Amino acid sequence: MSVNTCSHDDAPSMEIGTGQFDFQPIEGGSLEVVPGYQGLFHVWGSARAHAIEPGASGDWGDPSNPLVSFSLVAEDGALLGGYDDIPRVFQPLDDGAFALVGDVVVVDATIEGGLDGVRATFRASLTDACGVALSDEEEVSLVAPALSD
Repeated sequence: MSVNTCSHDDAPSMEIGTGQFDFQPIEGGSLEVVPGYQGLFHVWGSARAHAIEPGASGDWGDPSNPLVSFSLVAEDGALLGGYDDIPRVFQPLDDGAFALVGDVVVVDATIEGGLDGVRATFRASLTDACGVALSDEEEVSLVAPALSD
C-alpha cells in the first residue's frame, strides 16, 4: 500500500506521449499504429507527470493508484479507441517525475479507407488519490500498416 502525502512543492503537470519501453514525447505530430498479437491494432499510450501521487508500484488493485483514461478521436469526432478510468501505477523517473509507459490503447482498424494518414486527437487524463486531475492532448497523424483483405 502506498502512503499519500497530497502535498507537493511543484505544480502538478502531465504530458501525453508514446513508447513501449520508455516515455517518448510525440514529435512531429505522428503516432504509429502497431499490429497486435491477436490481430487487433493499438497505439502505445504513455504519460509523464509531476507532483502527483503515483500509486502503489507493486499492487495494480490498490485504491491509491491514479485513474487513467486514453482516447484517440478522429477529426470527424469518431472515437477510434481508448479506455476510461482504469487504475494504473506511475513509476518514478530520475528527475522526480513519474511515468506510465507502454499502455496498450486498442484502436478500431476497420474504418473505411484505413487508419494511415488519419488526423486525430490523442488524449490522456489522470486523477490521483488526492484528487489532482490532469489532462493533455496532441493532434496527430496516424501512421498505420496497410491492412490485408
